[in-house]
Amino acid sequence: CNGGEAVTRRSYNSGEPDNLRFLLPSGSRPMKALSIAVVLTLLATSGCTWVALEQSGSRVRVAAADEALSGCTFKGDITTTVTNRVVGVERNSIKVADELETLARNEAAALGANVIKPKGPAVAGEQSFTAHQCP
Repeated sequence: CNGGEAVTRRSYNSGEPDNLRFLLPSGSRPMKALSIAVVLTLLATSGCTWVALEQSGSRVRVAAADEALSGCTFKGDITTTVTNRVVGVERNSIKVADELETLARNEAAALGANVIKPKGPAVAGEQSFTAHQCP
């Protein structure tokens, strides 16, 4: 699920970059191949979930932003970060938000909390939460 890096090779004959022609069948156009490679990379990463919900995190629920947690004990603040761009392209914002929430749930369990509450929306692959122990 990781993005690749562009590779350039120098031709021994001219000393000029040959734009990955060694990867292409003869007669292919490098720009077309690069476009195909980018599309395939995006398709391959679009369905990836890079964050797994741990068993302890599955016992942590997410409170609504406007939910009152007055009967709960504050356990701490959590800030989570994930990659929000792959190969220079913005990832699906819902997947990013889900991964941020999953990380926060896993961390909340480690703090002894059973509820997290978002402090605000996810911005550039980062989101903050409060962790609470509720009855």
